[in-house]
Parts: sequence; C-alpha cells; structure tokens
Amino acid sequence: MILTVLYVAALRLPAAGLFHDDAIYAVTAKALAEGRGYHIVSLPGEPPQTKYPPLFPALLASVWTAAPGFPGNVWLLKLVPLSGALAWLLLTLRLYRALGMAARLRQLAVVSLAALPWVLYLATTLLN
Repeated sequence: MILTVLYVAALRLPAAGLFHDDAIYAVTAKALAEGRGYHIVSLPGEPPQTKYPPLFPALLASVWTAAPGFPGNVWLLKLVPLSGALAWLLLTLRLYRALGMAARLRQLAVVSLAALPWVLYLATTLLN
C-alpha cells in the first residue's frame, strides 16, 4: 500500500530538531532518560523546562533509555508519535462504527485521514 511506503519513508528520514519544539522534546527526553530531571541540557546552566508539559518527553525518554545512541535512535523515537496517530485512527474507526457509518465508507474515511499530509507529517516527527 502506498501509505505504508510513505509512512516508512518518513520514519526513516534522519531529521530531528528541525523546529524549536521538536528539539526541546528531544533534549528534555535525553535529560529524563539520563536521570537529569526535566531540564534543557543543551543550554548553559541546564535550566528547568517550564514551557512544555512533560508527558510527551517522558514517553520519548522511555524509548531513549532503551536505545540511547543519538541520532541512530531517531527512528525509534518517531514511533511514539506514530503510535499516537495509529491509536487516533483506530479510535476514529470505532467512532464511525458506533455512529452507524457503513463499513466501506468508514474505512475510506480513515484511510483518507491517514493520507492527509499534516497527519503523515505529525505522525512521523517529534512533535506532539
């Protein structure tokens, strides 16, 4: 399926930290994985992170602990937002079923959602 190829290709791209937010998520995940607290370890003095909530970096930190070698672990870190996107798509499918939508139509609707460029992008980058 074409969507599978696109998602795998996006996961395999080595890009991380292209924007401020994903860089902060990665840096704070690294700090949490290393037991240094919720700090921005890339800044002098390693100040505490006070802008972003810690759940997403904590999820990334669990992956970082299992595979600490950056940048080789980037594709594994990207599995966290991908898992969230897949859960969202499955819940959407269940919602459409509960609303009484025809099976073929609900499948088409969910595949159409998965094919949206923004869904593909957000599911395969370190943005939450």
